[in-house]
Amino acid sequence: MCLLWALLYTSLAIAVPSGGTLHTRSYFYVGQTYSSAGPSAIAHGQMYVERLTPAEVTQPYPLLFLHGGGMTGTNLLAAMDGGPGWADYFLAQGYEVYITDQPARGRSAYQSGIDGPQSVFATSYIESRFTATEQHGLWPQASLHTQWPGNGSVGDPFFDNFYASTVPSLSSNEETSVKTKAAGSLLLDRIGPVILMTHSQSGQLGWILGDARPNLVKAIVALEPIGPPFTSAVLPPITAARPYGLTEIPLLYSPSINSAEDLEREVVYTDESMDVAFARLLPHGSW
Repeated sequence: MCLLWALLYTSLAIAVPSGGTLHTRSYFYVGQTYSSAGPSAIAHGQMYVERLTPAEVTQPYPLLFLHGGGMTGTNLLAAMDGGPGWADYFLAQGYEVYITDQPARGRSAYQSGIDGPQSVFATSYIESRFTATEQHGLWPQASLHTQWPGNGSVGDPFFDNFYASTVPSLSSNEETSVKTKAAGSLLLDRIGPVILMTHSQSGQLGWILGDARPNLVKAIVALEPIGPPFTSAVLPPITAARPYGLTEIPLLYSPSINSAEDLEREVVYTDESMDVAFARLLPHGSW
């Protein structure tokens, strides 16, 4: 999420009309299924989709955006200082833009008793990793952070506005992957082909959707996608993650596999300071 706003400050000031880009807005939902609720039923698994169409569409493919952890599609609408967001930038370039909320998050309703446990980001997590990293020093380059407006801490109006936009997310990345694959595939069937833009936690979701609908994803733009393969190694503690290398759930491999254990790994780099080895998918097959 930090990269999104940092790039905004360096890219958008002269690229977007001062009053925003003229466009029309609509929204819809895809992917809901129904489960019994007493004598009736409730919908779940749906994905909220916001469609922004510029007055003149000049690009051949629309842009589909999947937000990162703890976030919603509002990430794309504006910068925290009130300036234009990525949506305005891409609309000004002639792209039709689709903004989503991941299933069971934000405007995509969470259903207690059907959807799994949720988690939230505390203010200290946001401050130390994204908005005031220079004050916490969790990694050597944290002191070089300069792009966030204000001081990045509770009480600063820019931080408070941003933190108010965070929402509970499904705790299980596997559950998120399954639900996003189901709803996202139906969305691609409806609006594709697209250019798919992912960020952070949604990085693995891009590979999943590209794998599920290869003919409907023309390109994937992955901004600081979650990684590295097989390991959660952004900051300690180091834990196993993404048993299929890039993802929590299976992709289509050639030759085919029956389980994640069929994948052979080759260590390509070892970080002794973090006591972790980074592996890649080799040589059983390719994706």
